[in-house]
Amino acid sequence: MSTNLTDGRTYVGGHKIAYLEQGSGSPVILIHGIPTNSQMWRAIIPQRVEIRLTDAPAPLAATIERIDEDHANPRRQWREMGEPEYLSRAQVEELEAASRLVKEPFDVTYADGTVRFDVDLPPHAIAAVTLELTPESRDGDAAR
Repeated sequence: MSTNLTDGRTYVGGHKIAYLEQGSGSPVILIHGIPTNSQMWRAIIPQRVEIRLTDAPAPLAATIERIDEDHANPRRQWREMGEPEYLSRAQVEELEAASRLVKEPFDVTYADGTVRFDVDLPPHAIAAVTLELTPESRDGDAAR
């Protein structure tokens, strides 16, 4: 997924139309009503965050924790329960479980002293990436 949005203009039926373009593959067309404009779509297009840590020791492991539509989302679970006004003890426990952050293994690359990884973030999402790095000795060389 590309993070770059391309602004464009074209004419349809003699009217100037503005559009945003991102990514590849089959097109998805998002149409808005008037008097809004195409800039409103920027807030709902998923973003890729590219992270580069230079002069870093080699990573031993990486994990990610997410809060989004599919992770740590008790509201979605509550809706699937039928949006009860009063919760049973079991439902409270179910919602607590649905709200927990879960550490998942996460792939990173390491080359020439640089740790690299990308995180795709849907709208209104948060992600925490934890890196366990190789300990360094006092002289700056990685410990063996």
